Amino acid sequence: MAGLGAAHAATPILKRRRWDLNDVDYWEINENFSSQVLACLEAWQDKDYCREQLAKRDAVGELEMGRLNIEGGAIALGDPTAASGARLILHLLHILQNSRQNEASRPWPSAAARAEPCCWNDRNG
Repeated sequence: MAGLGAAHAATPILKRRRWDLNDVDYWEINENFSSQVLACLEAWQDKDYCREQLAKRDAVGELEMGRLNIEGGAIALGDPTAASGARLILHLLHILQNSRQNEASRPWPSAAARAEPCCWNDRNG
């Protein structure tokens, strides 16, 4: 599961809310290594992986690239030691506020190769 924490953390949120990947307006997936993001995107599209590892009947789907790390991620903006989660959360909330969109998700990885899921919904503006 190492490197796939975001896929494992976000999928139960999507299921609980009955959302598809693209029902979330913006996604921030930490990318200290771009292969982590690419692996999560591939995992969500792989029917066998989703069935065996994410307890889904079918593939989660394909995330529209215009929703993912829209202003760059850790590679472009920096990955501050012990503060990447805070930086990414504040950055994502700023994007959400300025875009007048409603949903954002930030499944950030932890040192234990898992991810802590976060999801914001601002339907009240």
